[in-house]
Parts: sequence; C-alpha cells; structure tokens
Amino acid sequence: MSETPLAEFVTKEELAQLLRRRPRTIERWTGKPDGLPHVRLGKEPLYHLPAVRDWILSKIQRPVGARKLAPPRRKLPDTPPEATGEILLGHMKG
Repeated sequence: MSETPLAEFVTKEELAQLLRRRPRTIERWTGKPDGLPHVRLGKEPLYHLPAVRDWILSKIQRPVGARKLAPPRRKLPDTPPEATGEILLGHMKG
C-alpha cells in the first residue's frame, strides 16, 4: 500500500493555500451550517479534497442569495401591436 489512508485529506492551512484564501476564511466556512465538509481527528479539522470540490461545485450550482427577477411593472398585451394595427409611438392607430 503506497498511499496512506489520509492522502486525500489536508489541514486548514493546506486547504487555505490551495484555495488561495486565508486560514481564517476556511474556519468561517467550516463553522457555517452548510459549511465545508470536514472530519476531526483530534482537535484540528481535516478536509477531504473530493468532498471540498463537491461543496464548491454545489455553491456554483445554487448561488446563495441569488436575486429573483422582479415581475413586470405593467401587464403586457396578449396580442402584439402589429396584429391589432396599433403603433406604439404616439398611440396612433394605423
């Protein structure tokens, strides 16, 4: 067996370096209810790289706080103006 059982696990500092973030950011992400998946072996959390990748991808697919489109301010006519002979400029009929 060439790899250790923990080969796919990294520390907070190693993960911060991989993601180009500060270790404190990793701590904050870990502490959230839907935060970074981790396991504790002793005091410090370890991060499973495939699980972290899946977590990141889930954030891309379901953006937090995405804005909903506002409803139109006025109801648009069901029939296009061309079909009724109306011209939108100056509300003239043709």
